[in-house]
Amino acid sequence: MKSSLLILTAFIAFLYSCNCEPKANPKVSKPEKVESGLIFKAIQKGAYSNFDNRTDSNQYYLMEFRLINNTAKEYVFLTMSCASLVNIVKDSKDINFLYHNCSANYPVAIKLMPQQEFSLQAVLYGKKPNDGIRFGFVIAKPPYFGMSESAAILRKMNMLQKNVIWSEPVTFFNCSFHPYVIKNKVNDSTFSTFLDIKHSY
Repeated sequence: MKSSLLILTAFIAFLYSCNCEPKANPKVSKPEKVESGLIFKAIQKGAYSNFDNRTDSNQYYLMEFRLINNTAKEYVFLTMSCASLVNIVKDSKDINFLYHNCSANYPVAIKLMPQQEFSLQAVLYGKKPNDGIRFGFVIAKPPYFGMSESAAILRKMNMLQKNVIWSEPVTFFNCSFHPYVIKNKVNDSTFSTFLDIKHSY
């Protein structure tokens, strides 16, 4: 009996003396930490109906997405040269994206300097959502090895909604937009807003 107790005590002491935690698999990469100081905004710019086709009951929404670098350093992330919507996710299935036509599409690294913003416009369609919808921007840092691998990683991160900076919820409206503005020409590439015409329908 005493010998059994001694063997059990020695075994317990051995367990406590060794590091029995499982080792991390070196092939599994750690999830990237989303950078603080980056802000993502989703802004509805307009709403449209297809009056030429009365059977089309969808509403069409023009959106602008802005990733803003409020840090004091440059920030580099991965996107696609044409199908940049791969970086955009949403938390609702009520509306869907229309996608850009692409003659070529390949991964690119975007360098966003301090106080710069990455702006992307898109059109969504569907029935008017009853609740606010959040949009998010997938942050993928290069380098990844190979163009096809980079594109596959972006698509997978989009599907899993991984490493996402989320916007505030957007409440959609079907009317009461500013259809046009009048601007003063400053030079060949710069304009200032002179008059903002507001319309309500």
